[in-house]
Amino acid sequence: MAGPTAEITLRWKNGLVFEGGGAGRPPATVDGDSKLGSSPVEMLLVAAAACTGSDVVAILEKQRVTLRSLEVAVKGTRREEHPRRFTAIHFRCLAPDIKVTYDVAIA
Repeated sequence: MAGPTAEITLRWKNGLVFEGGGAGRPPATVDGDSKLGSSPVEMLLVAAAACTGSDVVAILEKQRVTLRSLEVAVKGTRREEHPRRFTAIHFRCLAPDIKVTYDVAIA
């Protein structure tokens, strides 16, 4: 049985610049040259960080922890040769007001 789906539309602007997002939401600019916006690879890490951050917030709320700030840093390691897929992704979640740091690595 299939679960919920997500859908976006991406439109080419010029060069390697695209704009896209979910229907009815402000578009995000993605630039393959990283001049006018984040690169597609950076956007993939942004999405992974946002998903992780959402999970951390939900978990802390269930534990009745008052959260005032949260920072999620993500570092991805890619292959040198094509296809340049990620070989490892490291997440670091820092919530200084509750003195908790989570480190997670995916290889």
